[in-house]
Amino acid sequence: MPVAATDSYGTTVNVVTWFVLVATLITVIVRTATKWFLALKTNYEGDAVILLASIFAIGQSIAISFGVSNGLGQHAEHLTASQKLGFQKSYYAAVLLYIPCVCMSKLAVLLLLRNITPNKSHQRIAYTTAVFTLVWTGVAEVVLAFQCKVPDTWAIIRGECINLAAFWYWYGITQLLLDCVLVVLPWIIIRRVQMSMQRKVVITCCFATRLTVIVAVIAQLAYFNSAISSNDVTYHLWSEIVCTQVTQSLGIITACIPYLKPFFHNLQSGMMRRDDFRGSRGTGYTHTPSRSRHSPAVLSPRIATMPEVIELDSSAKVIPSHPVRDDDNGTTRPAILMQRPSPIWSDYLLDHDFLSRYPVENVTINAIETLNTVALCNGVVIEEATIDQLQGYMAEGKLSSVQLTACCMDRVFQVERYINPILQLNPDALHIARKSDAERAAGHFRGPLHGIPFLVKDNIASKDRLETAAGSLALVGSVVPRDAFVVARLRKAGAVLMGKATLSEWADMRSSFYSEGYSPTGGQSRSSYNLTVNPGGSSSGSAIAVANNIVPFALGTETDGSVINPAERNAIVGIKPTVGLTSRAGVVPESEHQDSVGTFARTVRDAVYALDAIYGIDHRDNYTSAQHGKTPSKGYVAALSNRTALRGARFGLPWNSFWTLADPEQQSTLLQLIDLIQSAGAIIINNTEITDYQTLVSPNGWNWDYGTTRGRPNESEFTYVKVDFYNNLQTYLSELQNTTIRSVADVIRFNNANPYAEGAEPNLNPAFASGQDGLLASNATGGIMNATYWQALQFCQNRTRTGIDDALNHSHAHSRLDALLVPPDV
Repeated sequence: MPVAATDSYGTTVNVVTWFVLVATLITVIVRTATKWFLALKTNYEGDAVILLASIFAIGQSIAISFGVSNGLGQHAEHLTASQKLGFQKSYYAAVLLYIPCVCMSKLAVLLLLRNITPNKSHQRIAYTTAVFTLVWTGVAEVVLAFQCKVPDTWAIIRGECINLAAFWYWYGITQLLLDCVLVVLPWIIIRRVQMSMQRKVVITCCFATRLTVIVAVIAQLAYFNSAISSNDVTYHLWSEIVCTQVTQSLGIITACIPYLKPFFHNLQSGMMRRDDFRGSRGTGYTHTPSRSRHSPAVLSPRIATMPEVIELDSSAKVIPSHPVRDDDNGTTRPAILMQRPSPIWSDYLLDHDFLSRYPVENVTINAIETLNTVALCNGVVIEEATIDQLQGYMAEGKLSSVQLTACCMDRVFQVERYINPILQLNPDALHIARKSDAERAAGHFRGPLHGIPFLVKDNIASKDRLETAAGSLALVGSVVPRDAFVVARLRKAGAVLMGKATLSEWADMRSSFYSEGYSPTGGQSRSSYNLTVNPGGSSSGSAIAVANNIVPFALGTETDGSVINPAERNAIVGIKPTVGLTSRAGVVPESEHQDSVGTFARTVRDAVYALDAIYGIDHRDNYTSAQHGKTPSKGYVAALSNRTALRGARFGLPWNSFWTLADPEQQSTLLQLIDLIQSAGAIIINNTEITDYQTLVSPNGWNWDYGTTRGRPNESEFTYVKVDFYNNLQTYLSELQNTTIRSVADVIRFNNANPYAEGAEPNLNPAFASGQDGLLASNATGGIMNATYWQALQFCQNRTRTGIDDALNHSHAHSRLDALLVPPDV
C-alpha cells in the first residue's frame, strides 16, 4: 500500500490556480462593467472571445484541481493506479482547454487592434496574425488530442507518445513570437495617431503589459523540459503547471487592460476610435437635422477695430505690446502688435508686379464701392457661376486658373471693408494656380476642382505661409506640423487654397454670450444681406465668402450648428457630414464626438464636389474608419438628381417640436417653400414629432447646456463637450511648434495677460459679453470623464437618435419618411 507523501506541492498548485483564476474573472467583470457603464455598450466580437477565454480558463482550472486530487504535485510512488489514471486524464483535459484559452486571449487583442486602426496594412497584419493564431491553435489541438497511442491518448506516463518536449517547444516559441507581434503592432499603430506623447506612452505601456506573458511562457518552457524528462512526472510537473496557470491568466488579464481606467480614458480622449464607442449606431452617413446656435446681434462696427491690430508682414508672431488709447474711458491699455499677412493684399501685388506678370482684364487694386456688382473676369461672367461652368470656361480657353484666382482676390478687395469674410490671403495662391494651368495644358486634369480657388476656416491647418490660429491671438505664430487631411485632399484634387476665412474665436467655445463671427485676429464679419444682424457661425467667413461670390466653395467645421447655421443665414448650401466621414486631423478641435468638417457652396452639386474631395479614411483620425465599406464607390455626386426626385418623397413636419417656436413671419415664408416642394410631387405629413422633444428642445432658443438649465447636467450636451475640448485641444497643441500654448489653461493665462484684446473678463471686449466663461468651464473639468460625462453623452446620443428615428417612423406617416423639415433658427 502506498505511503503518505512527505513533500507534496498539490496545495500550492491549487492555491495558485484558483487565485489567478479569481483575479482573471474579476478583471473580466471589471472590463465588461467599465465598457457598459462608461462606453455605454458592449461589442459582440471582443466580448465573445474574452468570455470564451474565461470559460476555457474555468474548465482548465477545474481539470487541474481534479489532477491535484489525483496526485499532481506528489511523487508517483505514493499514488495508486486509479490516482495515476485520474491524474493523466485530468492533465490531458487541462492542456486541451489551455490551448483555446490562449488563442481566445490573443484574438481579443487582435480584434481591438483591428478596430482602432483604419490603416489597411495594419488591419491586414492583424487579420493575418489572427488567421495564423487560429490555424496554430487548431494544429496544436489535433496534435495534443492524439499525443499518445490510441485509444489511451491521455496516457503520458506510459511513454507511448509523441515527443512532447519538441511539441511544447514548438508551441511555446510560436506563442512567444505572436506575443511579440501583440506588443510591437500597437506601438506601430499608436505612434502614427495624433495625440499627446503622454497618452501615447500610457497606451503603449498598456499593450506592453503583454511582456509579462512572454516571461511566463519562457518560465513554462524551462520547467516543462525538466519535468517531462523526469521519471516522476506527477511530482515534477507542478512547477510547470503553476507557470501554465499564470500564463493563461496573464493572457486574459492583459487583453482586458486596455478597457480599464486610466487606459480606457486615454484611448478615448486621445481620439483613438474604439469599436466599443461606435458600433452600428452612428456609422451611417445620411444627413440628420442639426440645431442652430443663437448669439447676440452683431455689435457696432467699432468691434472690428478692437483691439487695434497692426499688420506688418507675413512672418507671424506676437511681439511686445505698446499702449493704445481706450476709446471708452480715455485710459491706456495694452494692445497686441501682431505680425501676420494683411487681408488687403495691394502691397504684395504691387511689389511683385502683379499686373505685368498676370495680365487679367478688369482686375483693379481699388475696391469697388458696392457689394452687388461682380466684375467680369477676362470678359467672362463669374457671378453665381457654378464649378461646372467655370471648368467649361477653362476648358474652352476663355479663363485660366490664374485669372479666376486673381478675380476672386479682386472681389475680396471690393467687399472686405463691408463684410470682412477673409482673415488671410495665401501669398502662394497665384503660383499654385499657375501650376494648375500648366498641368491642364499638359493634359493632366485632376477633376472638377482642378484650378478652382477655395477658402478654409481659420481652425483648419495648412502647412504653408498662412496662420492657423482659430481666431485667437494666443496661437498666432504657431507652426502646424502638416496640412489638415481635408486640405491635403483638396490640394490633391487640384484646388487652389486662396486663404483663411474669419470665424468665431475658438469656434464659439470660448464664451456663452458673444458676437457671432468675431475673433481678435480677424475682427467682425457681417451678414451678406444685412450688415446689422447675426451672420451665423462659427464658420462665418466661409459662408459669407461663398455667398458674396468671393470663391465657389469653402470649408467650415461644425460641432453644433456651425456649418448649417451660417449657410442658412447667408442663403447658401451647407453640408454637415456625419462624424467620421471627414477627417478632423489637423483641425483645431472642440469635441471628438461631434466635430465634423463640412462644405459650403452656392449649389448642392458644388458642395458635393467639395465633399467628394475631402471625405475618406485617415489614419490620424480613427473615427473615419467607421466609413469603411459604407461610402459610394463613385462618390456622392453620382447620387445627385433634379426636382423629379421629389416625386413621391415623404417629408415630415415636427410641428410641436420645432415649428411652434418659429416666429410667424418665418413660418409664413417657410410654408411657401413647402408649397413649392409639394408642387414638385412631394408628400408633406404634419405632426411627426421628436420623441421627448420637451426634454430635448429648449423653448427659449439654442442652448447646448439645456440639461443643466433643467437641473440635470447629466442630460446636457455641454457637459461632455467642455471635457472633450480640454482633452482634444491638448492633443492638438502638443504637435505645434513655435508656441508655449499647450492647454486650455495656457490659453486662459494668455487671455488674462491681454484682457482687452481677448476679452478675459465680461464686457472688457464688447464682442465677449460673458468674457471667457466657456474656456473657464472647460478648464475646471480637468479633462476628467466621470460618470456624469458618460451619462450626458449617452443621453444626448441615444435620445436624439431615437427621437429622430421615431419621427421618421411616425404613425401618422404610415411608412418611413425620407426626411424631416424644420425651421432654421429655433
